[in-house]
Amino acid sequence: YWTDLSVSVERVSKMLPFQRINHFPGMLDICRKAPLSRHLKRMQERFPDEYNFFPQSWAIPAEVDEWRLATRRRAASSTPLTFIMKPDAGAMGRGIHLVQKEEDFDFGLGEFNGWVLQAYV
Repeated sequence: YWTDLSVSVERVSKMLPFQRINHFPGMLDICRKAPLSRHLKRMQERFPDEYNFFPQSWAIPAEVDEWRLATRRRAASSTPLTFIMKPDAGAMGRGIHLVQKEEDFDFGLGEFNGWVLQAYV
């Protein structure tokens, strides 16, 4: 039995003992970039010393105002910050861009439903 669909608890409970599955319930929360970013930030708020290993991130369009504020603050400094822009559901490097200013980013989502912007390290 093979499926590439999201896996519900109901679907798993109906599986027969000999069946195997290549996904698990809740997998999209860690496989998609925007939910993973949201969960990592939540953990960073609770455990700042343990969760300091990932770059500053914003899910677009939901956190576009926070990202704009961060870029405007950084613009006042002498060193521009580069951001990597990744499609939330993208794969294999498709749709990835580097941006430094708000004007570099086209907020039209195009073929993708959302983006994650991260400080490029």
